[in-house]
Amino acid sequence: MPTPAAPAPSAQTATTTTPMGGSGQPAVLDESRVRALTAAAEERPQDVAVRVELANLYFDAERFADAIKWYEQALALDPKNVNVSTDLAVS
Repeated sequence: MPTPAAPAPSAQTATTTTPMGGSGQPAVLDESRVRALTAAAEERPQDVAVRVELANLYFDAERFADAIKWYEQALALDPKNVNVSTDLAVS
């Protein structure tokens, strides 16, 4: 006797989630914040935090190529930073 097929998920039970658990839409990139942080990164070439913040802004906006650039710079300055290497790998 054949096994009955499982019922298709209903619209009520089928959901789509995003890695961040958000609404499914990328965050809007705050261009003025990006400009300010980019200027700060240029002024402070050894500042890991500025680079991580820039990378996170791009990551949240799903602009992964831009995020990778900044995560790589942060990791070059702080190679043992596990959070940055993880975020780089996810990007």
